[in-house]
Amino acid sequence: MRQTLVRSVLAGCLAALAPAALAQEPAAHAAAGPTVAAAEGDPDGSTFVRDEATPDFTPKSMPSAFDKILIQLNWGDDNLLLGAGETRESSPEPNFGRCARTQIDGIPRRDCSAGSSRLGLYKSVDIGDGLTATGALVIGLGLVTDPESSKAGSVNLFDLGSYVRLSKGFGAERRNSLYAELFPVDARPMVLGFHPDLEWGTKDEFPKNFRRGQAPGLRLGFDSPGFYAFVGAKSALIKSPLARELENEGGNTILFSTRTFYGFLGGFGVGGQEGLTLEANGGFFHKGTLTKEGVLGDDILSGGGSVRLAWQQGDPIGRRIDSGLYQRSAVGAQIVTPETYGLKPAWNASAEGSLRVQSLADFERPESTALESAYAGHVGFKMKVGKTRAYFEGRARSLTFITAEVPGFFPYSTLPESAETTPELQGLVSVDHKLGDVTVAVTGGLRMPAIYRGLPVQGGGDDPASAGIRTVVVSDAEAGGWYILPEGDEEGLVFWTKLGAKWQPVTEFALLGEVLLGRDPNRTQIERDAFGHALRVYTESNVLGVNVLGQFLF
Repeated sequence: MRQTLVRSVLAGCLAALAPAALAQEPAAHAAAGPTVAAAEGDPDGSTFVRDEATPDFTPKSMPSAFDKILIQLNWGDDNLLLGAGETRESSPEPNFGRCARTQIDGIPRRDCSAGSSRLGLYKSVDIGDGLTATGALVIGLGLVTDPESSKAGSVNLFDLGSYVRLSKGFGAERRNSLYAELFPVDARPMVLGFHPDLEWGTKDEFPKNFRRGQAPGLRLGFDSPGFYAFVGAKSALIKSPLARELENEGGNTILFSTRTFYGFLGGFGVGGQEGLTLEANGGFFHKGTLTKEGVLGDDILSGGGSVRLAWQQGDPIGRRIDSGLYQRSAVGAQIVTPETYGLKPAWNASAEGSLRVQSLADFERPESTALESAYAGHVGFKMKVGKTRAYFEGRARSLTFITAEVPGFFPYSTLPESAETTPELQGLVSVDHKLGDVTVAVTGGLRMPAIYRGLPVQGGGDDPASAGIRTVVVSDAEAGGWYILPEGDEEGLVFWTKLGAKWQPVTEFALLGEVLLGRDPNRTQIERDAFGHALRVYTESNVLGVNVLGQFLF
């Protein structure tokens, strides 16, 4: 009853915010214009960026320069209350370069890229008659921060959206353009959805357990003042089973083959002079083939769409003072851009929704497939008055949306009809104020996590501590973010608060620091009693985290 009441209150808060149409990040990062060459921090603000508002909704194809070199280093600890090896989420002592992130604040773990720096090389050549060729090589440099990884502490090099582009400008002042973009390594700039927490259509749309490498691609688009449109495709090599079985008595009978699979994407956006914008995008993906007996080799097909409505008035409003947002592994530099504080109030409101479906093995009918749907939404409102900013955000994600890229909560299978699921509901409020070169911020949030209640997840039935009808709390797509509660127990409310500060004496340099205090009463693990019996027990539910992040932009 208590959880039902809390969930109803959160749902009511989201519904109350919806008319205001609220979202933290109104930029059309999936629009035709914003490649990595148009990364956040361009001094002329000539293109859409991921985290900043663009009041006139005018994407442009040509940035003025691309000489961004970002050096970033952090020091922190995800939980000072835990030591290494005390729980399944090993928490070493504070150190440099580690991804000091915790799921408690609702920022997806996949976005963490602490310690990463970026080198961007860019060149543009005017061919004549409105034709322009551009290219960018964008490389990220970061530490392997997973303490359990055999490569922990080693250095990784990775692509952040390198591309080659040919554009044709026409019309008055050549403000209209047609373009073609090639992404030779990974088409990361071409994604679906709008808010980073809800984005989809990345390379992980192709199951990473069987994917070989990245997902390069191609995008064709049109830009003009107040309108953009694009279509694109990306491909991935996936080692997947064929429909026929091998004659191998007593051994493996599944024949795997590495083949090419495609995804197709498209979208558009329109905007008026009053700051109102409407954007939509969607895609269709052939994700590989099923591995389940009875449907072995059948195609995994998925598709869906996202819609976003936003209204911006006044100057752009930057992102919250939250180091987790600056650690996202997003396209382009996640620069700590200086905020512009004007005399007039400014505000931004938006609402976003996504619906996805995919074909998986039917749990109830072993020799057939079925469609499984997933949904998510985000609403928010942010405003700036004088040197004070305020943010109000709400988010909802179905269990199937969180696990869509696995694919499925039961891998490659739909949920049992007898299972009960409830969506994740989250809300947060953040306020900050600028005092000279320092901005101080206070953030607080509540989340009722997504819940699965039913038969144990695949493989859990052999463990007496996990067998039977259980409640599973799902905070992340990976199984490491799932917690099976002791039999008969119900999920609890997650809450957190942060105190943060940003010091930015010059445009090129910024230093952020934050302290996080939170509580997640759903964390469990298996332990053995004195007789060797497996028991599902709760671990430390309190979280005290600290993080310091420094950035320098050349």
